[in-house]
Amino acid sequence: MSQRDDDLQREIRRHLELEAAERQADGVAPDAARRDALRAFGSVTRIREDAREVWIAAWLQHLVQDLRYAARLARRNPGFTVGAVMMLAIGISASSTIFGALNAVVLAPLPFDRPAQLVRLTQTNVARNIDAFSVSLPLYRDWKRLNTTFAGMAARRDGTVTVQGVGDPFQASAQYVTPDLLPMLGVRTLVGRDFRPEDDVVGAAEVVVLTSSFWRAAFGSDATAVGRALTIDGKPHRILGVVSDDILVTGDAQVLLPVTPHTEDRRGYSDLDVYARLKPGVSIARATSEMVGIEGQLEREYPDGPGGWSVRVESLSDAIIGPTTPRMLYLLLAAVGALLLVACTNLSGLLLVRAHARTREIAIRTAIGGGRGRIVRQLLTESLLLAAIGGVCGIALSYAGVSVLRTMAMSDVPRAEHIRVDGWVLVFALFVSALAGVLAGLAPARQATTLDVQRGIKEGAASMMRGGSRTRNALIVAQLAVSIALLASAGLAARALTRLSTMDLGFTSGHVVTMQVAPRTDPVEFVSTLLDRLRDRPDVAAVAATSGAPMSFGNTSLHVFPVGPAAIPPTQSVQSDWRVVSEGYFSAMETPLIAGRDFTPRDDGRAPKVIVVNQTLARQIWGNANPIGQQVDLGGGGGKPATVIGLVRDVRAHNPAQPPSAGYYMSAYRGIYGPMTLVVRTRSDVDSLLPVIRAEVRALDPTLPVYRVRTMDDMVSAQLAPQRLVAALLAGFALMALLLAVVGIYGAMAYATGQRTREVALRLALGATRWDVIRPLLREGGVLVLAGVVLGSLIAVPLTRMMRALLADVSPNDPLAFAGAIAVLASTALLACYLPARRASRVNAVQALRGE
Repeated sequence: MSQRDDDLQREIRRHLELEAAERQADGVAPDAARRDALRAFGSVTRIREDAREVWIAAWLQHLVQDLRYAARLARRNPGFTVGAVMMLAIGISASSTIFGALNAVVLAPLPFDRPAQLVRLTQTNVARNIDAFSVSLPLYRDWKRLNTTFAGMAARRDGTVTVQGVGDPFQASAQYVTPDLLPMLGVRTLVGRDFRPEDDVVGAAEVVVLTSSFWRAAFGSDATAVGRALTIDGKPHRILGVVSDDILVTGDAQVLLPVTPHTEDRRGYSDLDVYARLKPGVSIARATSEMVGIEGQLEREYPDGPGGWSVRVESLSDAIIGPTTPRMLYLLLAAVGALLLVACTNLSGLLLVRAHARTREIAIRTAIGGGRGRIVRQLLTESLLLAAIGGVCGIALSYAGVSVLRTMAMSDVPRAEHIRVDGWVLVFALFVSALAGVLAGLAPARQATTLDVQRGIKEGAASMMRGGSRTRNALIVAQLAVSIALLASAGLAARALTRLSTMDLGFTSGHVVTMQVAPRTDPVEFVSTLLDRLRDRPDVAAVAATSGAPMSFGNTSLHVFPVGPAAIPPTQSVQSDWRVVSEGYFSAMETPLIAGRDFTPRDDGRAPKVIVVNQTLARQIWGNANPIGQQVDLGGGGGKPATVIGLVRDVRAHNPAQPPSAGYYMSAYRGIYGPMTLVVRTRSDVDSLLPVIRAEVRALDPTLPVYRVRTMDDMVSAQLAPQRLVAALLAGFALMALLLAVVGIYGAMAYATGQRTREVALRLALGATRWDVIRPLLREGGVLVLAGVVLGSLIAVPLTRMMRALLADVSPNDPLAFAGAIAVLASTALLACYLPARRASRVNAVQALRGE
């Protein structure tokens, strides 16, 4: 015992002696005086404990004692401990994994100098329902010249090029950038230099900058590669330098080229992404106001173009991440939060049951001087210790979870490569673990504060049954409610994914393989000859070429003005997607030709300009009139109009979740500009056909590679990947929550029926049947299940509404999804109620009553 404890004990003893002496002076007998003094003073043990509360050393000593006792209790009940730790580890691991993704993708700042000043500029047109549109090279120059709110402005666009001189010819990803883009964003030059203004002019020497990944793969990180020549698209380019890879800037590009020599310099050709850095103190709102004014000024200077355009200025972070990804991650975080809540309520129920079994122990500890605060602290220490162990296991599981999630999301979520377990994730996991420990320990701690000590010592667990059962039932209802909300959300996601997977896209994706080729010399003759050779093969059912296959990255669109009678005025246009296609394209894609005819080789540059339109474009320009023979002005340039020769069915060209947009097709025989995609409908295995196609391409031009070989089924599937990711994660979280809830209700019902063994035995002894015993127990469980279903349905409504913006064709009140969730949960939960009731009904009445 410490000196401080000795002093406290002497002080208490001296106080009692003085109090007894005063009572003796008043005529009370010595023994009676000592008893009265002790009664007036109160519990010596409690007073000593209260005094020690102000001692830091004593507080730490008590904490160590509580931890030791909790550890002994955990070792004495290994099954309970392992189950509790596993439940918490699952919830903490899932929540930490999703938080790691949210932190890396949404919350963490971009890895640039002063990232808050970086913005992206796009064109918008509300009347045409265009949310974001690229910028032409002349418009970019005007923006850069007229603005006063930006410290710098730069532009870029993506592309592909054919590279020779480092092994076999191959197709490389390219980015065309203005000279000020890389310095503005802070991309480092590892070797040599990047572009200068004199490199970005028409007629300048052909130059190229390599990304570090391509430099390592092609040149083995040889610094002497700078200054060498690299053949790109048949022309030698001098290598200026090597820049560091940056997924936010260079993306998957292998080579960088200057913009101006490789971009059409006309206002009607918009293909640039524009970025800028705000001047210090300038807000996005102020920059937007100025850019909207500049756009209006330019519309007045160039009145021939279509009007109604505005400018959007958004932070670079928002532009990279997009609006959908944060909503998806916050939805998943809410889902794992719900899963963790189920785990906490489950553990709380188990701790409550254990606290009931320890009623006599708690009552005795209270009676001999252990204050209620100390009892509560002990119970919370026990739950916090379990939570700490669960947190450690959860963090260990998070490393595997983060790795799996990063792999799943790599191609669908921006910045997914940065998802990892870092310091913030560890802090979050520790916070969640502490919160889980407190939440799990609140119910048993609260129950201990209402314990009647005398009844607790006399009756044991029976003294806490009534109040404890109410708390336990509330926890069961909470578990079931949260579980049904998760099940309903997962059901909605699965329903949406099923609808998208079976949706009529306007084409048939099965047995279709696509691949790209970029002919440079006489591309029309090259493509025509290649298609003729492939059509003669017996394993090819149909083959054609297009400038852009459905479900592929990128899009091209143009203003289409009516010429002649139409449902809209001649000054009004329709923003329309366009594709260049060869003869037989609609047959190869199995897109029905509703009226008119397909293209033929005679629709070349010497013939009148003709197009094929889809149903949406025809309806928007001519209403219900027959579009065949009608004419349109493509781009509003006032040139020769194009005549409609065919009408085809609408196609969901961009994403199964997006409705068809207005579109038209032009003849490939009039001209081909850039890479073309071969669309081959096969009668045989793709792997056996691909070498034949490569051989045919080499026979026509040995320098041309065949690249981006993908089946159309894979391309459709890739567009559904985000929805599939959300559905898979929600389904996993929902199943884990269901399992925990069922385990929780089973344990609670088993304990409740165990406490009623005497009642059941008496009823059986008096002639009740087993069903007479099971029915009331099952009814009690059914009431809890019904309450959980009703409450869960109310909770599910806001959670499912969050999914409307993430999953297409989702109704937050989908009756089938809710009915399925209710059926799954109710059936499993009632089974968990039935099993303990059935076991109770088989009790031997004589033995049970004899034991009582």
